[in-house]
Amino acid sequence: MNLAHHFRLVSWAAASKIPPVVYGFAFIIVLMTSLTPSQHGQYITVYSLFAITTLFIKNLIYHPMIHFAAAPGKLSQTVRLGFVLSGLFYLVFGSIIWFAAPVIAEMLRISTCLVRIVPSLMAAMFFREIGYCVQQTLYKTRNLFIIESVYFLGSAAGFIILASFGKLTTAYSALMVNLCSAAVSSIVVLFFGFKKVKIFGRIHLSEVKELLNYGWLTLGTGFSAFIMNGNADILLFGAIYTPDQVGFYNGAKHAYRLISNLLQGLALVIMPYASQLIAEKRFAELKATYEKFVGYAVVIVLGICTVGWIIAGKVYAILFAGEYLESTPMFRLMLVGATFEAIYTVSANVLYGAGRAGSVAIVSLTSVCVWLVVATPGIFFWGGMGSAAGLAAAMIFAGIWQHYIAAREYNTDIRQISGRLGRNLKSIVVLINSRKS
Repeated sequence: MNLAHHFRLVSWAAASKIPPVVYGFAFIIVLMTSLTPSQHGQYITVYSLFAITTLFIKNLIYHPMIHFAAAPGKLSQTVRLGFVLSGLFYLVFGSIIWFAAPVIAEMLRISTCLVRIVPSLMAAMFFREIGYCVQQTLYKTRNLFIIESVYFLGSAAGFIILASFGKLTTAYSALMVNLCSAAVSSIVVLFFGFKKVKIFGRIHLSEVKELLNYGWLTLGTGFSAFIMNGNADILLFGAIYTPDQVGFYNGAKHAYRLISNLLQGLALVIMPYASQLIAEKRFAELKATYEKFVGYAVVIVLGICTVGWIIAGKVYAILFAGEYLESTPMFRLMLVGATFEAIYTVSANVLYGAGRAGSVAIVSLTSVCVWLVVATPGIFFWGGMGSAAGLAAAMIFAGIWQHYIAAREYNTDIRQISGRLGRNLKSIVVLINSRKS
């Protein structure tokens, strides 16, 4: 892949993460200032239940779908299989949550009607999720930007409009904004998300077994994501503490996820590209890809974390009139693990795309164990700080171990990564100067 094409793909992939970042800022500036900490806690508890359920399906079905669909001639039959299987899983999980809502509500100290919004969110998000994965497989990163913009910018606009009329006052109103944006996003995806794909056709049992066998393996690779993106930590925290304490913790967690969302832009390109390189036996280019991405990710995240650490105290004090001051130390503690999360994201996606899902699963599962060992007693004794410590510890562990495996697999080290980073940055400067002249 030449440098210009490399930048074109990555730039659109990075741009596709701008809408989630804008949404993140709207969440902090508009939603958190409009809702009480208790209502904020109820909102994020329900949304976390939705996120962790859909993340399970994404890791079990969609990620294997992307892996197999990247092979020549496999797109339609693999997407067709993913469409049917994910639809069945959404139906099953949605039904379970609906009927178990009173029990779940009692455990998490929220109302039953809020829990029953989760199946509706799942239904509204269905076409968006699978269409997004199809575009990721085809490297249509510009389309990913459109899909993300409709949902996240739509949600951000909804928060702003409701807040301006004084209607953004409950967890229910905030969840309705997400529901409407998800539905519109799915409608948009139906117009272009499945081009080049024949959804209807025969499905073979052997294909089902192949995808699910790989899916159970890749489910393990995504267990660490259940903490970060699925918000398993928030559900654990919510089972112990009141919704207002959950709100304070999420005040820190959501700010941290602004950084995490930037890293996911790299994953959109890395995983299918690594699958393609392996299929074409371009092993030297796979090594170069790993060295480039891990170098860029570390430099960028270190800079962001430095700025975030410095301004955190002032932002929480001024923006929320002191209401979320206890979120500041939690956020700073989470930042300790951010650079290691960047390393983990790159190395895990390269290894996964290259067919080394087993090693990624081991690291992911073990990092969850590290999180549980640190966070469970931490939450009991130190509340949000204990949960933040568990998050940071899990990311540090995952980043170091996953990089060790990737570096050994591709015969590289810190010196080679640093050298390639320097050469690429020099190439960028030369390219910019040549265009100016």
